Amino acid sequence: MRLLGLAPVLCALVAPVSASAAPSTASSAGANDFAFATYGALKGKSGNLFLSPPSLRQALGVAYLGARGSTASEISAVLHLDTDRGRAAAQAKDEINGWQSARGASQLAIANRLWGDQRFSMADDFLQKSRDAYGSPVERVDFAHAPGPARVTINDWVAKQTNDKIKDLLPPPSVTADTRLVITNAIWFKGTWAVTFDKTATRDEPFSVDPRTKVSAPTMHQTSTFSYAAVPNAGLKVLEMPYGKSDLAMDILLPDSAGGLSKVEEQLSAGAFATWTSSLAQKKVVVSLPKFTFTWGGSVKPELSKLGMRTAFTESAADFTGIAPPQAAGGNLYISDVVHKAFVAVDEEGTEAAAATGVVFARELAAIEPPPERFTADHPFVFVIRDVKRGNVLFIGRVTNPKA
Repeated sequence: MRLLGLAPVLCALVAPVSASAAPSTASSAGANDFAFATYGALKGKSGNLFLSPPSLRQALGVAYLGARGSTASEISAVLHLDTDRGRAAAQAKDEINGWQSARGASQLAIANRLWGDQRFSMADDFLQKSRDAYGSPVERVDFAHAPGPARVTINDWVAKQTNDKIKDLLPPPSVTADTRLVITNAIWFKGTWAVTFDKTATRDEPFSVDPRTKVSAPTMHQTSTFSYAAVPNAGLKVLEMPYGKSDLAMDILLPDSAGGLSKVEEQLSAGAFATWTSSLAQKKVVVSLPKFTFTWGGSVKPELSKLGMRTAFTESAADFTGIAPPQAAGGNLYISDVVHKAFVAVDEEGTEAAAATGVVFARELAAIEPPPERFTADHPFVFVIRDVKRGNVLFIGRVTNPKA
């Protein structure tokens, strides 16, 4: 039995999650380790890049609740989850509640759902832990006799949860008559800058895609007080732009030179990011930032395998017997693919972002002010949307061409 397609969705939450205590420090550190490791595994792809590591981690985290043996060990190691599934489930619930606490005046919603074939019986313990930790109910569809309509139903749910930003998450080949279970996660975020840009100041200006290529991109301008740091030993500057009345902010990592992105990405890790942002200080900054909107997506199965999650993708070796024994599924359950699709739009008002994750199980698949700092993002940069109070990364991406 295969698990097809795991793709994180940033989307609207149908049922709000109540606030609670922030996630533990260890849990937050593990989440960020996974976030930056996943970005590192994907950085070799060309062009713009954008993903929501928490969405990936939640969808795969649900699958982890039903994993056993080496399959569970590899998933927990890659996702940086507690080796005790009970504690991992409790930490996942705390993390979701922590995001809801951090959102403040921003709009942030998270939803999870299981889509099971009408005739596929799952273990009560797995279903209970999925509901308790991830708020993930089960909806029954007819994969065996109507895989096409079932796929459309799932894609429609994803589109609704993401305000129509993520469409056709699961392509036609991903759901077949052999499919037994699909796990979806959705997150949707929309935040307004604490200090918005004046639209009348936006004008087309050159952006260096690389040292030899320039494009004309609408560029926003403002001078205000932000958290800022120059990190010359790493060859970059950091600008933190908060979203109004929330704990959420965007950190922009701008290389010192137009050709410096690869150097920044080579150094980028959870530890390096923490070090760079620890030197942030309030300063008056002249900011020039391009507007950008793009969708990124595709299979991340090769990258997860590269990180060490291999057994889960191996038909003969995967062990998801905590979800259902082979006889109940009509074959051994394994993950056939993990698909991630994400959307981001940054303009004068703020940021909107969306991503989608689907997992499919199938049979065998002061006196004198100093001069202001200048932060001119006219060449490729990395950006991170995070909870500055708890440190957790919600989204991470890069802009190599704002017009792409």
